[in-house]
Amino acid sequence: ASLPVQLVDAHHALSFYQPDRMAYFRNEEVWKDVQAVYGGYLKDHPNSFYDRTWYAKLACWCGKYDEAHRQFETLGEKAVVNIFKNRE
Repeated sequence: ASLPVQLVDAHHALSFYQPDRMAYFRNEEVWKDVQAVYGGYLKDHPNSFYDRTWYAKLACWCGKYDEAHRQFETLGEKAVVNIFKNRE
């Protein structure tokens, strides 16, 4: 079910109401929610490249660059680039 992902979607929506969106994502509680949702999901769906790419992007937003790097290493060339503005 997509219910757990709705928690992350809620954080994404709430971030638009903050004076500093990226500061919102750097809140440790937000990261705990993101990690709880995607950590379990990706164990069960390791080839979900779209979701893994989103998780990597969220890890960057949350300032968890080591985790983002691990996800990008796992993705290799299978990262879903259109989640970002461009390949860089």
